[in-house]
Amino acid sequence: MSMLRAIGFIFFVLGLGFLIACGALTWHTDRFIRTAARALGVVIALDASRSDGKTYYAPVVRFRTAEGRELMFTSKWRSHPADFDVGEQVEVLYPPDRPGDASIGSLWQQRGVSLILGFMAFVFLVVGVCGIVFGRVPKAPAPAAPPSS
Repeated sequence: MSMLRAIGFIFFVLGLGFLIACGALTWHTDRFIRTAARALGVVIALDASRSDGKTYYAPVVRFRTAEGRELMFTSKWRSHPADFDVGEQVEVLYPPDRPGDASIGSLWQQRGVSLILGFMAFVFLVVGVCGIVFGRVPKAPAPAAPPSS
């Protein structure tokens, strides 16, 4: 087996792993979205942190549950520049039995990790398949039969 083909197999297996992780996370997220309670929230602040010389922002959101409890949470996602503005209204999703585990209902906030894993799976699978296909060692040609007299 050629080195290129061996590397192709490694990339292919890693790509399958990313694909399985993406599928499991997508299933979990879909289940959360189907069962989550919804509320309208307002971004009341941006929590800033510095890394790599840049400032990254996480929105701090206040919302009211269906029972009337007012809660606040800070998003787990940070971005540069900020994805949301102070005063902006956002959809909030939360488990009815644990409203403190709320999150913003945007595509990136809900599916960002799945999208990243899906993209990585695609890249690794393509590189893996190319390594397997193009890394094949060609067979030596069979010796020519001597001419018969």
